[in-house]
Amino acid sequence: MKEKLLKKIILLDGDNTLWDTNEIFTKAQLKLLEGLENRNLDIDPEIEFKTLRNFDDVLIKKFKTPEYDFRVLALALYLFYNHWNKDDAIDEAIRVLKNDKKIRGKRIADKCYEAFKKEMKEHPPLFEGAKDALSILKKWNGALILLSEGNAGRIERIVNHHKIGKYFDLIFSGEKSLKKFNEAVKEGRKILRRKDPKTSKFDVIVIGDLLDKDILFGNRIGAITIHKPGGYKPHQKPTNKMEVPKYTAKDFSEIINILSN
Repeated sequence: MKEKLLKKIILLDGDNTLWDTNEIFTKAQLKLLEGLENRNLDIDPEIEFKTLRNFDDVLIKKFKTPEYDFRVLALALYLFYNHWNKDDAIDEAIRVLKNDKKIRGKRIADKCYEAFKKEMKEHPPLFEGAKDALSILKKWNGALILLSEGNAGRIERIVNHHKIGKYFDLIFSGEKSLKKFNEAVKEGRKILRRKDPKTSKFDVIVIGDLLDKDILFGNRIGAITIHKPGGYKPHQKPTNKMEVPKYTAKDFSEIINILSN
């Protein structure tokens, strides 16, 4: 079994795969909405949460990162709830923040953002069975790489908080791309050869929660892909054949079973 499992490069996602980022984001985003509600805007945070997530999706696409300046989100929502058209509200919020313009509601939006930012300082919890799974994967002596999108400092803080850095041979952070995945595989190959100079053949495994990021790029590099849905976009459906995973697992025990066979 050890020999069979040795030649594997495992690229494991962090946010909403290894730890529950969505839990923290949900609390923070609700705080932002509560701040707007307290400014005499006629909204119900629980009801309007879907609206916020819709704005968030648009802004992620515009900024090409899930960690954009969230002051834009706060201001865009403020304008929207003050009868602005959605697209106009988003565009105006971006212009205001980019050019440091003054606009009615900016100070209120900034205060809502501060409540959001305070909540975001909390560390997201690991999913059940995550540490046990990491321990098992480490013992297999392959190349275990954390490949997580987002700010490197934030990823490092989460890893250090949960004391899981020792399980990884390498940590990659930043925007996910085909180039990033290929770089991770290249480094994984070096790791395998340091552990066993005779290594020539190996499997690449990609484990993540997003079909349009983890599974798409995993399939494009020819990896064995495992989709582990998280709280963020749990009902995501493939839009093309490259977003179809080879396996789907509901938790880490299923992932270990898949990789053990």
